[in-house]
Amino acid sequence: MSITAQHESTSPIVTSSQIVGLAQIAFASGSMYHIEGQGGGGKTSILQHDLATAMGIPPERVFKVNCSGYPPSELVGYGIPDSETHDMWFARPEQWPHALTVGKDECLLILDEFTQWAPEAQSLCRSLFDPVNGVPMIGTHELGSNVHICITSNRAIDGSRSLRVDAPTSNRCMTNTLAPDLDDCLAYYANQGLATSPLFAFLKFTQGLNETDHFNPAIGKGWDGGPHATPRSWEFALRYTKGLKLDAFNHSTLETAIKGWVGMKAGSAACAFIHTISAYIPRLKQIRAGQESMPNGDPSAQYSIAYAALRTAKKEVEDLGGIASDAVVSGNVDWLVDRIIIPAEGELRGWAYRTALAIGIPLEKHDRRAQMQSL
Repeated sequence: MSITAQHESTSPIVTSSQIVGLAQIAFASGSMYHIEGQGGGGKTSILQHDLATAMGIPPERVFKVNCSGYPPSELVGYGIPDSETHDMWFARPEQWPHALTVGKDECLLILDEFTQWAPEAQSLCRSLFDPVNGVPMIGTHELGSNVHICITSNRAIDGSRSLRVDAPTSNRCMTNTLAPDLDDCLAYYANQGLATSPLFAFLKFTQGLNETDHFNPAIGKGWDGGPHATPRSWEFALRYTKGLKLDAFNHSTLETAIKGWVGMKAGSAACAFIHTISAYIPRLKQIRAGQESMPNGDPSAQYSIAYAALRTAKKEVEDLGGIASDAVVSGNVDWLVDRIIIPAEGELRGWAYRTALAIGIPLEKHDRRAQMQSL
């Protein structure tokens, strides 16, 4: 497992796969959970989906509140005077898990980008953090009795103008700093059907290299607000390129689009990798015909050929129609197994096997699956 973008931090650095367990520990101890880090790292998504799923909380009981740029009335409701008593009562904003609607049900409340809220808005949440007589309140409204609270925030080092979380809030939280893990993100991308993108192969290829981090680099000082590589921006680029025809694409448009998402440095490296794949397509045909073999000692060439081979095999299996496992058992992908995956070096063999599964080639049905998994 490789952790990227380990910025200097005053809180423990964690990977995305650790957040769920740590948040549950925080809740079991009666505290809130605070995750900070660079925008686009997946903080909110992990809480909304992974944590809620692990806790058995359905989507309708996950409440995300982001009041950055909004007045305090958006939190506590608009004041409405009673015509008879002249007392003020406040309309109940729907974004909160109110006791009247959720009762004792277990709920997840995410205060998103909390440090970008106006100080007045943040102060109104104190009764959530420190319940009055054990009852969490927002303004005059009582919240459900079993609401777990998470906070997300960015820091100045993450390219944000945000203020720091103040001491009264911080002292009521378990706080961690997220450094997105490439393995976790690749698994997520594969589950989204994005493993066919050449950028997926690029990210996997760069994972084991001691080179500049192209996946989630630190922003650093002097950032001008330009595009920057993050798990979120890579996802956009992966979606754009998942159906890319390597032998027929507009190089200029491709580069402009990818650089516009992940920045000049990461975009240039990624596009160079795609061009390399294109250059190796003719060699793939020779390897498949038995006229050449997989190049030894050249990781870039091996990843390029393996990626192109996986794309080719996927299309051929789809063109056959019927059940994909039948195509595997009948030997239609033996060329992929014998000439590409098994001869691959290092962890590329396992990556090619797992990617084949992710894109719908059921190699677990193949009689040489153990060799492909290096078992």
